[in-house]
Amino acid sequence: MIAEELSGQHIGRTIGFTWYFPNSYVEAYVKGELREVHHTAQEWLFVHLAGDESQGDKTEFEIERGAMIALVD
Repeated sequence: MIAEELSGQHIGRTIGFTWYFPNSYVEAYVKGELREVHHTAQEWLFVHLAGDESQGDKTEFEIERGAMIALVD
């Protein structure tokens, strides 16, 4: 699916996507439980992910609306 299709109905699902670190453009595959999703008026959206043992901590990622997202579970 594409990132702009993410919505509140996907909260709690595990998603995965390719992430490029700012400045260095090192590529990594990111996978985690979707805790929040925020759409902006621009070409970006923000997702907040957590790992299995996060104890409530989460990490924010800014991704393009057209980025491919995998629903892992």
